[in-house]
Amino acid sequence: MLAWELAARLAADGPAPAVVLIDSATRADPAPGGRLSELKQQVLLSATSALGTVAADEVVATVDAHVEAVARHRVTVRHDGPALLLACGEEEVTERLGDWTGLGAQLRVERLPGGHFDVFSAQTLPVLLRHLDRFLDDTFEPGGRR
Repeated sequence: MLAWELAARLAADGPAPAVVLIDSATRADPAPGGRLSELKQQVLLSATSALGTVAADEVVATVDAHVEAVARHRVTVRHDGPALLLACGEEEVTERLGDWTGLGAQLRVERLPGGHFDVFSAQTLPVLLRHLDRFLDDTFEPGGRR
């Protein structure tokens, strides 16, 4: 959300920057309620396995702050510069992720295998990097921007 909003504001004063969104949504899940403690556990497990020993209270505080910020905001501003949305899951892009398509003329959506917490796993990262390489190759020419 932050990258999109910032890119839209920067484009008002100059060329529209490229944006990469990784499994991002334009608005908060309408009903995280009962799933919030499950989400915190997933984040804690993911952080612990990726970073080794981490302070659980710091991870949970970060999740709480993120959930609160996302719940208060919904992206509605257009950004017509180049944009790549890397969406997790093999199913069709959900309605929540699909909201991005009405907000950008140059939005490209690519799929990543696995779920949100698998994005930087050994299985998913090579796929992410291939999509990113293609996006950058299509967006930038040698010596500058298109």
